[in-house]
Amino acid sequence: MYHLLIPAVTAIAYAAGLVALSYSTVKNWIRQKAVSDGYVDLIKQHLDNGNYTVIAGAFSPTGTAVARRTWTNVRIADSLSSQFGGANAIRIET
Repeated sequence: MYHLLIPAVTAIAYAAGLVALSYSTVKNWIRQKAVSDGYVDLIKQHLDNGNYTVIAGAFSPTGTAVARRTWTNVRIADSLSSQFGGANAIRIET
């Protein structure tokens, strides 16, 4: 039962903007969802409250979407911010 609480508590913390979205969290999602020789596009959108929505899309080598994830109303950790640099979108080759 407790193993079900951890993801729920984490999701609530992200939704409340209490936890910063890190690059390692995004990389874990990529490892789980991306396909070999494909790519992942990450897009960040700045919200009026200072937080961000981050959208990740995983694609096959031919450009077919294979997975999508959205983190809404999150702070962005320095580790992820440095990956974006000054851009609002990046591509990560898998």
